[in-house]
Amino acid sequence: MAKAIDLKAYARAAKGRGPVGRLRRSGRVPAVLYGKRTDAVSLEVAEKDLNAAVHGTSSENVLLDLDMELGDKSRKTTAFVQHVQHDPVTGRILHVDLHEIAANEKLKAHVPVRSLGEPIGVKTFGGILENILRELHVECLPKDLPDRIEVDVSGLNVGQSIHVKEIAVPDGVAVLNSGDVVVFAVAAPTVAEEEAAPAEGAAEGAAGAAPAAEGAAPAAEAGQAPEAKGKGKG
Repeated sequence: MAKAIDLKAYARAAKGRGPVGRLRRSGRVPAVLYGKRTDAVSLEVAEKDLNAAVHGTSSENVLLDLDMELGDKSRKTTAFVQHVQHDPVTGRILHVDLHEIAANEKLKAHVPVRSLGEPIGVKTFGGILENILRELHVECLPKDLPDRIEVDVSGLNVGQSIHVKEIAVPDGVAVLNSGDVVVFAVAAPTVAEEEAAPAEGAAEGAAGAAPAAEGAAPAAEAGQAPEAKGKGKG
């Protein structure tokens, strides 16, 4: 399950391009916390702490236990990392949007799907494993949000597939995708067909070359030199 990461945040007064630029140069990142029942709160967080939270976990869904210092008062809450803006050149985090959530409030998220094992159709018959759907759209309480959903594909033979409705998910997690969507499939090997194609082409080329060879004799009898092919030395 996704683990909430502790993060300290402070009220942000800096607004506008200039002040925000100075904020970033000082090693802090602007953030905004949004909530259904409260107004948006402008925050700033230490860049190194935010990097550790966002990039220091294997999960693509990051939950934060926010400890906020808001002037003369403090407040703690849980937030979901909604969007992270990166610098396209340096990759540094420029801004982050956070969504406030309650422990008893279900959230929706996209969770990556990973395969486990090697399909029998790949190992024995040379098939190809295709990962057609890479994420599942789920709904659950924050405490039940999985890092990833793993699917055992070792029993798949060539021509077989696994659909959304056949995937076992943790208790408390509801999958919102259509149950008939294919997630994994093993396709038939194509190597034999690719090798046969050049062989057929070569045979056709040899057959087409025969009339040209037969027609070369009259040209030689007439004293005409055959046309040179390829690059000359001139």
